[in-house]
Amino acid sequence: MSRASPTRGLVALSMGVGLFALASGCRIGPSTQTRGAREDAPDLHTQIDQILRLSAAAWNGGELAGFMIHYHRAPTTTYIGAGGLLTGFERIEARYAPSFAPGARRDSLRFVELRTRPLGQDHALATARYVLSRNGETTSTGPFTLLFLRVEGAWKIIHDQSALDPPAGADSTAAAPEDSAPAAAADPESGP
Repeated sequence: MSRASPTRGLVALSMGVGLFALASGCRIGPSTQTRGAREDAPDLHTQIDQILRLSAAAWNGGELAGFMIHYHRAPTTTYIGAGGLLTGFERIEARYAPSFAPGARRDSLRFVELRTRPLGQDHALATARYVLSRNGETTSTGPFTLLFLRVEGAWKIIHDQSALDPPAGADSTAAAPEDSAPAAAADPESGP
């Protein structure tokens, strides 16, 4: 009486999964970049990196309209920060407006550690870290996630979720106190 080798079974299963993935056009493994719908369009990562660079430049230049232009102007656009959920472009814009008021003090903004991935033809996910600084010193930093929708050929933010890193030495598994952000940060609840 002969028995099939367990190793042969695993090899056959692995080959079957691989052939199915190839036949269906699937890619195995994480993707940090993708091509746009048009072959001559820059890749997704480059496009979103450019959006974040323009957003940071508008923030640093005190231009609310330039900062908000990358958000989808819709009542379903959402933002989540330490203060909770905001729904609608106008409410999100109102949240940022005080940071752009004449005389308002905004720390310099930059984005680092960008990762992107497509979620179909017209949706994309981006994760990164915002860094606010003043006089070369970081005043606030934390991770964020953006969900993009392609609207008339342009990527627009339809969801933004930001978090503030806990103070150095704090237990990262515990919830950060509401006033944990430095006073110099753009928003006492969370990042930009």
